[in-house]
Amino acid sequence: MGERAGLIAGAVGATAAAVATVAGSHERASRRVARPCATAPAVTTAIIVLGYPSTRRGTTHPIQRWRARIGARTLAAAGDGVLIFSGGATRGRAESEAAVMARYALSVLGVPEHQVRIEAHARSTWENVAFSIPFADGAGRIAFASDPLHSARARAYLATQRQDLSHLLVGAEDYRLLEQWWLKILCLGYHGWVGAHHGLMSWRRGQAAADDAAPVARPAV
Repeated sequence: MGERAGLIAGAVGATAAAVATVAGSHERASRRVARPCATAPAVTTAIIVLGYPSTRRGTTHPIQRWRARIGARTLAAAGDGVLIFSGGATRGRAESEAAVMARYALSVLGVPEHQVRIEAHARSTWENVAFSIPFADGAGRIAFASDPLHSARARAYLATQRQDLSHLLVGAEDYRLLEQWWLKILCLGYHGWVGAHHGLMSWRRGQAAADDAAPVARPAV
């Protein structure tokens, strides 16, 4: 019994440590930028809700619902603004990711229809950012609604695509302690893979550039 209790205690401790590590990673990513605030000067906040595929049945995926909730509470905190749902029809789905999330925000979260915009063509985070920028025209602040690590990547993409808009970036209300902690674990693993993949691609491009720049040895005559 003592050995079994020790194993259980060890498993619980390891799980708690893993959850704490994941929570810390998400919190640090979330706190890198200021939050929109209703008491700030009266400006419109454009909140871009990053897409995610719906279920095979076409219903909202838990990650879609999570992102929509982050968008809705960010909108409430901002006091004025619009939710821009971004995402095309992927994985053979009949309806766009944006439309599925927008319907959930309207029917379940009670977001007013006049504050909802739909960008239904993006198929990646890079395109989420690029295709949503026109919908944010005239906004005084721009936020991304997703898990904190994903939002941080989207902010970096916007700063690359439109450096002139980077000063408008603010954080979303995307961090709640232990909220969707099991999804945060999956997200941390995925974003780690994305970072490693991008790093590998950058290294390969650097190697290719170095090879192209290297002098070509001429055969002896």
